[in-house]
Amino acid sequence: MLEKLIKKYRSIFATAYFIVFLAYIICMIDNQGAPDSVSEGVNYYTSGGWAIMCGRWGQYLLMKYCFANLVLPVVNIFIYATLVALAMCILGKLFDLELKELCIVTALALVSPSAISQLQFIYLIVSWASAIILSVSVVYLINLKTEKKVLYVIKLFAAALLVAIDIGMYQTYIGAIAGLALMVMIIDLLRGEHQWKYYVKRVVEYILTCGLGLGFYAFILNIICKNNNIVLSGRVQQFSIKEIFISLPNSIIEIYKIFFSYYRDPMMNRKWFYFVIFVLGFVSFMRGVYLLLSKGKRISAVFSLSLVFILPIALNLVRVVIPYNRITLLMEYQNIFVVPFIICLSKNKIIYLNSNNQTQGKWPFLNVLGGEIPSWYVFVQCFWHGLICCPLMQHFKL
Repeated sequence: MLEKLIKKYRSIFATAYFIVFLAYIICMIDNQGAPDSVSEGVNYYTSGGWAIMCGRWGQYLLMKYCFANLVLPVVNIFIYATLVALAMCILGKLFDLELKELCIVTALALVSPSAISQLQFIYLIVSWASAIILSVSVVYLINLKTEKKVLYVIKLFAAALLVAIDIGMYQTYIGAIAGLALMVMIIDLLRGEHQWKYYVKRVVEYILTCGLGLGFYAFILNIICKNNNIVLSGRVQQFSIKEIFISLPNSIIEIYKIFFSYYRDPMMNRKWFYFVIFVLGFVSFMRGVYLLLSKGKRISAVFSLSLVFILPIALNLVRVVIPYNRITLLMEYQNIFVVPFIICLSKNKIIYLNSNNQTQGKWPFLNVLGGEIPSWYVFVQCFWHGLICCPLMQHFKL
């Protein structure tokens, strides 16, 4: 079983290692990083309890007991690549992506603006990569089909524990869980395979699982704080339900600005790359809505449109939860999941089937858009910006 999995996915890991070696070779050699890597460093982060003060007990435990305060740039970067590649393999199951597409998505995930920002804090990247794989695993577990009630309860309980650990690694990844949940639901709606009971059940599962996970997170945080005689930092203590509702209108406006500014990419000039991807996604999605309407599924069409509009809010949910805190590129990694989501939407074999299970022939130019062109376009962009621009930028401080 293990040998088959290794053989099946080895090209994905080979892609990941190849990408990080060429893209971050300067970082590995020179160990360039943010000032925090020197002034704060891994010793203060663990022994001083700064991670716990910020509510990141998962990060604290991982760094103290698994890595013993050792930071080796080459090792850390390759562990980071391994965990991201594993996360993309699980994501491939959720979005039904092929091997070639997974290689492309993995390459893009490793050279995204947030990935480059994360690598400035070399002593934290393993915990952030762990949060990425935990977020994807939570959504995968909830959507995993189980027939026995005992297994069903176990999988939801396990998913809740993963939610707690995920938030304990970095609170911003609650947005990754929410965003991926909406993406999977949008794909299911466009397929038109389920009745409304299925979607209601799925929403209830997400709410219960995340609610229980948040309870686990708070319980464990409280125990660790007491055992270590640590008081939570001011920004954590600022959390207030009242403040969330008061700031909600401004938070929503800010979220849409954050979401679209992410794809303008301050690290590198990639705005035309994302523009093409978004055009592909828009056309593919509208085709799906059109076919739902043509089959008389108006409620599904309206609901899928509504979910797409709130998708940026779900992905950047942390901005709603902590409206008083500035959102940076470090906290926006989950926005890159939009690209594999759009690739999934553009695949003819995934969605828009008629009653005879054959792809409908409306808007035939999508047969080209949903074929080889998007995949190779993404690959070329990853190669140019990830493998050429990124090392040069790091070397010349651009």
